[in-house]
Amino acid sequence: MKATVRHAATAAQREFIESDARVTSFIAGIGSGKTRSSVLKALKQPPNSIGMLISPTYTMLRDTMLRTFLEIARDLIVDFNKSDMHATLVDGKEILFRSSDNPERLRGANLGWAGLDEVALMSRDVLDIVIGRLRLDPGYMWFTTTPKGKNHWLFDYLERDSVHTIRARTFDNPFLPQAYNDELKLQYTAQFYRQEVLGEFVDFGGSIFHAPQYYDSLPNTYKASLAFDAAYTAKDTADYSVILAGRFYDGKLYIAEMYH
Repeated sequence: MKATVRHAATAAQREFIESDARVTSFIAGIGSGKTRSSVLKALKQPPNSIGMLISPTYTMLRDTMLRTFLEIARDLIVDFNKSDMHATLVDGKEILFRSSDNPERLRGANLGWAGLDEVALMSRDVLDIVIGRLRLDPGYMWFTTTPKGKNHWLFDYLERDSVHTIRARTFDNPFLPQAYNDELKLQYTAQFYRQEVLGEFVDFGGSIFHAPQYYDSLPNTYKASLAFDAAYTAKDTADYSVILAGRFYDGKLYIAEMYH
């Protein structure tokens, strides 16, 4: 059975949804409709295909991805098993909803396509496992995310010629109130604004320290380390007392906690 969904979309969203590239990415600022675009791209996949929509955590899956899917596709759903997080649509398409909290749990399924939402919050293991699941036609994979720095694996992955990347800024979404856009510009620092609103990969390193590197796990053999920096000056802003708790191993300090 043929299913039709009528929806409004920005030019960037339409380009992303309609792209036939094997790997597509939608790199955009907050509020630019990334999750909605991922759901619409899933609905565009061939009838009788099976795919997976993945969020970084179960909470994000429940509160964002699934809520968006039910809002858009409610009239197209033939069956939805909440326990299995499995939906069947009128055209025979099947969609599995999963979180990447434990990447190993993504193994087992044979997929024709997969969409990773807020992929900048996922480890590289998630990508590698998902690629191994794409054994069926059409074999598409896509990312939607706001970037999280140049040290993330995504920054290098998007440099591949095989990846079709579409970019958008928060204020490109005409459905957002102007007051919302104005408030973001007023409250965010310049670098944070570039990342969160302009959707740019920003290196937050300063002139003394380089940007931090992020790890999937902490060393089990280490020397416990604590550091304290007190705010002695009388300034009302831009000066804070900070405590760092970390693990020192093999010449590197792994910061585990920060109190600001």
